Amino acid sequence: MKRILKLSFRAGAPAAVLLAALMSAGPVAAEMLTRPGFFSVDVEGWEQDPGDNRVIFACKDCGSPVQIQIDYGPELPKEAEYQTNDEFLARLKKEDAQRQFASLLIEQSVPDGVELKYDIQKTSFSKVGGLKVFEYSALIATAPRETRDSTIIGLQHHRLMKLTLNHYDDALTPEAGARISAFFKSLKFLM
Repeated sequence: MKRILKLSFRAGAPAAVLLAALMSAGPVAAEMLTRPGFFSVDVEGWEQDPGDNRVIFACKDCGSPVQIQIDYGPELPKEAEYQTNDEFLARLKKEDAQRQFASLLIEQSVPDGVELKYDIQKTSFSKVGGLKVFEYSALIATAPRETRDSTIIGLQHHRLMKLTLNHYDDALTPEAGARISAFFKSLKFLM
């Protein structure tokens, strides 16, 4: 199904989305992908690498590497310390807890024995695709140049959902901005 999306943003949108809005080249045609029970999103211009509990999207025409990955953890056990998204987010009320959690997520993504330097530049709460989420943005020292890691995480259907946008910090083109903008504007978490 093809349709034209008008781009608009609200206060509290992820930093990557706001940056993309500034660079947006205008409306982009939609090609929707739905993972039943989890999410639907416009995948026009994105190659997909689906897995059982994750999907990786790589931008086809962004001019430099841009990747979005959506991961789902296993279903939480009945004795988990939190059972709802609100309970999960309440655990991150304090800035110390937010920074510790963001650090933990970054460090868990690095292979054992690899040292990684990073700077968590922003933590906050927002609503993306209809889901209240914790978000952070970090600058990660990678070769050949620094990488921007913008992540949102929330509890959906008793599973932790993590969405991460990665790109070289200084390499977002207007085309990349438009693709990222269309992706986030169209993203709907299915409740």
